Amino acid sequence: MKLKLEYIYVAAIVISILQLIVFFTNLEYDVEGWGKNSLRNLSNYVSEVNFQIIPYDFCQKPGMLLIFVCSAPQNAEARQAVRETWGSNKVVLNENVELLFFLGNSLNASVQEAVLIESEKFNDIIQADFSDSYYNLTIKSTLMLQLVSNKCLDKYKFFFKIDDDMFVNLPKLVKVLKEQNSSENVLLGKMMCGTKPIKDPTSKWYCPTYMYNGTYFPNFLSGTGYVMSMDVTRKLYNSAMTIPFIHLEDVYFTGLCAQRSGITPNTLFEFSTGYVDDNSCDINHLITMHYVTPEKMRNVYQRIQQPEFLGKCSQYKSVFEPIAWIRSTLFIPPARWKRKRIC
Repeated sequence: MKLKLEYIYVAAIVISILQLIVFFTNLEYDVEGWGKNSLRNLSNYVSEVNFQIIPYDFCQKPGMLLIFVCSAPQNAEARQAVRETWGSNKVVLNENVELLFFLGNSLNASVQEAVLIESEKFNDIIQADFSDSYYNLTIKSTLMLQLVSNKCLDKYKFFFKIDDDMFVNLPKLVKVLKEQNSSENVLLGKMMCGTKPIKDPTSKWYCPTYMYNGTYFPNFLSGTGYVMSMDVTRKLYNSAMTIPFIHLEDVYFTGLCAQRSGITPNTLFEFSTGYVDDNSCDINHLITMHYVTPEKMRNVYQRIQQPEFLGKCSQYKSVFEPIAWIRSTLFIPPARWKRKRIC
């Protein structure tokens, strides 16, 4: 009898442990700033946001391509590197290009003062009155689309959203856009396919069920950079006013909102979301490169201006490079591997 009781006690303990494991495995944590009970109707937020800095000549000159570089207030060095390199040309392949930096607010008074001085000097900054953080990127992109669709629809053919740690080969991008069969319903970038919501709360891509309860996200474009025709800015914005907020900006706009709008995102293989070595001929054949420091941005820009480098790479064909693969894959945290389902 005593032995049976011991078995019962052991079984009860094992069952309790299993129940605890199930409980904590399924326990969901709040996304920073966006708890389960937060209002997720974007119209509640964007209607209250003002643009406190905007260039005096914003969207007054017609052109082919309008570029918004997403930047944080404190990233002045990255913005200057863009101005001195790939963002320095206002006419590319005989097409007018306008580049502006899009920022939110900083709680640091000295940083905010520096942004005001920088804006007065360069007249290329747009700053909206919201807290600029990773978890507010969807708010940031909503405000971008709102502004562009309201002010610029009849001025440009395409809109390009890009991060400030990306290098862009503008001539190659403009060439691709000029070759498009249509200037409507265009949405291009690096496609992510068959991606599941990450349930690891330590990952910055963590997505609890209360945010999204599907097994897979719809195909979407990497938020590091994507380009769209101007009509798509209005369509995505309108859809965003009807779809509950998700903090994963790229999933939200190029996946969920595009799906609701009947727009199919398409991949451009020249868009890279990984590390590319400065000495690789890939830098002359890609449109975008990621993880680019200000120093590297200047190095890459100088390199692709050099005739000897262009000549060496003129017959180049992309091949598998083990060192580049190790840098762009093995050195990425495991939480990101689950997201890098590039297709």
